[in-house]
Amino acid sequence: MRVPHWAATWLEHWPPALQLLSLRHQGLALTPLELCALGRQNGVAAAAFGPEPTAGADALVLSCLTGRLDTLLRQLGGNRAFIRLGSRSPKDTPLAVLGGLEVRSGAEALAVLCAGSARLAFDLRVALQADLPVWVFLREWVDISWPDEWRGFLRRGRLVAACPYHYRHPLPPSASIEAIQRNLIRMGAAVAAARRGSPEADLVFDVWLPAGDGHAAKLIEINPWGEPTDAGLFSWADADLDGTLRWRSDAGLCCVPLVS
Repeated sequence: MRVPHWAATWLEHWPPALQLLSLRHQGLALTPLELCALGRQNGVAAAAFGPEPTAGADALVLSCLTGRLDTLLRQLGGNRAFIRLGSRSPKDTPLAVLGGLEVRSGAEALAVLCAGSARLAFDLRVALQADLPVWVFLREWVDISWPDEWRGFLRRGRLVAACPYHYRHPLPPSASIEAIQRNLIRMGAAVAAARRGSPEADLVFDVWLPAGDGHAAKLIEINPWGEPTDAGLFSWADADLDGTLRWRSDAGLCCVPLVS
């Protein structure tokens, strides 16, 4: 099956070398019945997923999906996980903000997927129209401090820009810019190598850089190049992606050159 260019960054389409850079996860492909039942239950643009076939059909389908998610959690190990679609996470709901997309059971996972996410509704809808399978993933849960999450911009296999994922906040003075710079360059090179030959080689990656331990860095996400992906402290103008690492401090905007 040929993957559309707009779905090339979805987790289920990552090559094995890229998955090795990331956190452990387990996934399942939604059946067509599950996809439509989920779209209706989520409640955003529900009409796009057609009417419920018969009274009570969605409840039965979603009950089975809950069981499959319970099995997925057991396969992952541990008692909690981060839930997302292969495309992205449904982080745009009050429930997601409150719980951080942490789930401890299939029922909790289903509740997050049915909480009124416009992001989830859009991705389910475009996948349905393209006859493309949709995957749900449970990822091992790790507590990530916001200063340890960074965004890198890869263009033609080169790291051309980087900034904090949470770029609106001043970086703590204790942050080691030299270590962050070194580990971003290392991860950028690894991502570029894993994606070499891909028609969608230009991308934006998000990475967890645990303070003081660059070798424990983990790839969190890859995103399509250009809008609507957030450019952080940059813009999508080529001239602005100038080979620098930018961050905010209490004194204002700071930058240093990147060498990749």
